[in-house]
Amino acid sequence: MTSATLFSGKFAVDGLPYTSVSSIIKTDTKSVQGKKSRAAAGKAANSSKHLSATARGTAVHSAVRNFIRTGECDLEPCYFDYFSGIQDWLSRLDLEPYWAEGPMLDKYQHLQHGPSAAVWCDKYRYIGIPDLVAKIGGVPCVVEFKTSDYLYRDNYDFRQFKQYSEWVRHHNAGMQVAAYANAWNQTTGDDIHTGVVINSTPDTCQLFIIERDTIKKKLTAFHKLCKEYRKIHG
Repeated sequence: MTSATLFSGKFAVDGLPYTSVSSIIKTDTKSVQGKKSRAAAGKAANSSKHLSATARGTAVHSAVRNFIRTGECDLEPCYFDYFSGIQDWLSRLDLEPYWAEGPMLDKYQHLQHGPSAAVWCDKYRYIGIPDLVAKIGGVPCVVEFKTSDYLYRDNYDFRQFKQYSEWVRHHNAGMQVAAYANAWNQTTGDDIHTGVVINSTPDTCQLFIIERDTIKKKLTAFHKLCKEYRKIHG
């Protein structure tokens, strides 16, 4: 049986090192331009004014996972504005979850190896942990939760460079759910071609549905990044 392990923050499948989906996405040059766009919009993050994005993401993701699994959660009050929008969406959606950062059904227990669980793609040697895999309204979906101080947008006016960073964030999240869906299908034999991205800010919570045709385009873009990554890192 193929097995995945996590050690010192790195993944391996049957002893062969695999790269996380998020690490590959970070190499995209669009992200650099996105930061310039955000600065142009006067939105450069000030660490003295914003909660640590990493600590915030970890805390909210943990709360979301527990809420999906048990209907309850424990979260510091300073993060609740980021969690409440996600909780509201999850409460309203017709949700049938079978993975929340790990398997919830016996048929997927082969993806759990000790304390870690993951899905992966052998051809491009990438691996990751989807936030949620579930049927939503009867449609199998891979769902990614984001917490941000900025809105996302699924398109932008090329004449408005300030909009670019919001599009880049959506594009990166789209590549992420596309990669996870592809890895999920490989490791489970399922057939998922729909993604959902939920971006929660202190003031609003956005939900984007990424359908089959767009998933294909995002996966093509991600696999191009994978090839470029392998040329450099082997």
